[in-house]
Amino acid sequence: MKNDSISLIIPMFNVESFIKKCLTSIVNQTVTVDEVVLINDASTDNSFNIAKSFKEKIKNFHLIDLKINKGVSNARNLGVEKAKKNFKKPHTLYISKIIPALLALPKQN
Repeated sequence: MKNDSISLIIPMFNVESFIKKCLTSIVNQTVTVDEVVLINDASTDNSFNIAKSFKEKIKNFHLIDLKINKGVSNARNLGVEKAKKNFKKPHTLYISKIIPALLALPKQN
């Protein structure tokens, strides 16, 4: 596999029913994820607390907590600004073993 780095950008809004499974899937990938930028877009459920529990245990998880909901595009763009590495933008993050497939994609500018 190429010697690439990868940042994942995950906007969240009221996703408590599946965010734990999503983040666990990322942790269990077969390649190293350099950073995960989670953007809580003013969720009113337990999404933020679930993400915070991952951030407290995993050093490359970063959590941004927006107090006013501005939509997924705004949250994603903020995550891109905060990311330290090049990133690949998947349409779906929830597929097992997705990161090796993402590394094969051309880099986004």
